Amino acid sequence: MKRLVRYVLIGAALLVAVIVAVLLIFREDMAQMALRSTLEFTEESVVQNLPDGETVDGVRKEFDALISRLEAGSVTSTDLKPLLDTFASAYDDQQLTREEVKQILGEIRELLRR
Repeated sequence: MKRLVRYVLIGAALLVAVIVAVLLIFREDMAQMALRSTLEFTEESVVQNLPDGETVDGVRKEFDALISRLEAGSVTSTDLKPLLDTFASAYDDQQLTREEVKQILGEIRELLRR
């Protein structure tokens, strides 16, 4: 009986070690996937409320450039925080105004100029 308990405990410890190792290895990938998903949702919300003078293709290219920079590591989650905070506060009422979209696009363009 003691051997069985020992094997179960060793097996559980190994399982926990493997899970922790996987999470540590893929932690940054999961964070990037979450940020990419958030940016894609932001893109769709912005495209639906474009102010005059903006084109869907132009905005999509800017979001694609931002996502590429995120994946390349030249834009970090810390860099994106002001943009994501602006989007979150603007989207509190489940819709974006054209003024809020202008502000979001301004922040994206500022990130792309760096």
